[in-house]
Amino acid sequence: YNTHLISEKLSYPVMVPIIPRIKGFYSSYLGSMVINNDFSNMHGNIEENQEFRMKDIDKQVYYMIKQAIEKLGISKKVILSGYSAGAKFATQFAVLHPDVVEMNISGATGGLSTLPLKEYENIKLPYPIGVANVNNFNFEEFKKIRHFFYIGDKDNNNPAIPNFEESGLKDPNGNNLPKYDEYKNIIYKYNEKGELTSYYPECYSDEEVRIIHALYGDDNQKRFKKNEEIYHSLGINSIHKVYEGHHQSIFKNNREIMVNDIINFIKNKNS
Repeated sequence: YNTHLISEKLSYPVMVPIIPRIKGFYSSYLGSMVINNDFSNMHGNIEENQEFRMKDIDKQVYYMIKQAIEKLGISKKVILSGYSAGAKFATQFAVLHPDVVEMNISGATGGLSTLPLKEYENIKLPYPIGVANVNNFNFEEFKKIRHFFYIGDKDNNNPAIPNFEESGLKDPNGNNLPKYDEYKNIIYKYNEKGELTSYYPECYSDEEVRIIHALYGDDNQKRFKKNEEIYHSLGINSIHKVYEGHHQSIFKNNREIMVNDIINFIKNKNS
């Protein structure tokens, strides 16, 4: 979205890893399914004996970066940039491999940027919500990364929403919209145990959705604000910007402002 404009203005080279996006296996995230090489949700949507292409995606990208750094010889670290699913990939990659990341520029994360914490307010935070089960997580290395997060003020694209009763309406991105009760609360569906379940299980598991709901609630902008508060409380160098617009219209409404903000961030003029 913005990366090519920014790279041209700064004369920075761009590396774009091509990662298969397969139904039932959201490889555009680096969620628990991906780093655990769990192909059980794929329901035959990948060719037989081709799982090896999907294994250890984070490590594949890590070694691509290491090779590019070695070949180009211009930097020891990279700037990650992504939007929506790509932003989650970038933020989650920064947690797993902070040693090669200088900056992380991520848009439309829905307030779901991975927290560099094992627990918060007595809630255990497994990866990708937090780092409770990330082996050898290096907080001091992660703390060196500068982050620029942004979201639209009307962005309601929510991959972590619990299962809900559908209203029959769709948002500007074509996603189904939930029904609301008389108090303007989403009407959720529960399983036989009375638990929330995941509407998008290829993105977040039932348990992950329940943790996210307990930690943040279901409003993107409120989650984004709480994510900002937690990052700053940990002393992490991060900027959290809200622009006018929905998930996609944000670019139409704010392209020039966003590009300038990000360039100033990269040049260290506003951080």
